Amino acid sequence: MYLTHNIFYMFLFTFLVNMVILPIIISGSFKDVSINMNKIYISIIAGLLMVISQVYSFDLLHGTTSKTDYFIYAFLLIVYIYIYRSQLFVDDITYLKDLKEKNSAAILISSRKSKNKKINTFSNYIITTLQKEIDFINKFI
Repeated sequence: MYLTHNIFYMFLFTFLVNMVILPIIISGSFKDVSINMNKIYISIIAGLLMVISQVYSFDLLHGTTSKTDYFIYAFLLIVYIYIYRSQLFVDDITYLKDLKEKNSAAILISSRKSKNKKINTFSNYIITTLQKEIDFINKFI
């Protein structure tokens, strides 16, 4: 029962961090943060990776081997990686919302100033281009 509780809380915490906290920190604008299938898939994948590490830590601590748990969680991990990579259940609006959020994060990263003029010119180009993409996406959403 101890491992089951740890796995549940580890998965839940990792899922929530990836779904809510990191996007708010990473995104350039709060309004660009969305809940979409791609983010759900990535959050599940991250959660499963943490669950596998939790099972491994439990096994090391207790001197056991949880072969069944490894098999189940590795299988689920492979399934969700396949679903994410094949973009199952991702419609056009979901795709655009995910792209908008990623563009917003790239704009935030590109807004830093460098001592190198060429890098600043390139950063301004990225900001301008991605802002045009976000404006274009907003017309569809």
